[in-house]
Amino acid sequence: MSGWRSPHDDRWLLDAVDEVRLDARERALTGRIEQTQAEIDAMAAHLGELHEAIEHLRITRKTLLSLTDAPGPEPAPPPPVVFDSSDTLDGETIKRIGFAGNELSAYEFHHVVPVEPLSGS
Repeated sequence: MSGWRSPHDDRWLLDAVDEVRLDARERALTGRIEQTQAEIDAMAAHLGELHEAIEHLRITRKTLLSLTDAPGPEPAPPPPVVFDSSDTLDGETIKRIGFAGNELSAYEFHHVVPVEPLSGS
């Protein structure tokens, strides 16, 4: 009887189909593994760059803080008041001699303003 087949005769076909499906599934998973590994490598490189950037930022902060703690140069003394003997003692001259609102003692005034002795004394 040539029309009758045993269930075991077609098993080779089912096995071949299953093998093709398994091979396709394995290739797909292998591709996903390679893609995921490439993404992990790129993220690891980016993470390394971020670590380096934050380290540079910390060094900059430390440097700036050390500069603010260091004593700076002393401020320059105010320029001396220049009084020309040809100046008259008007209000503007007295303000200039007064060091921007600070009053001068008689002693300081005498040393800043040249006073000519009165004639006849």
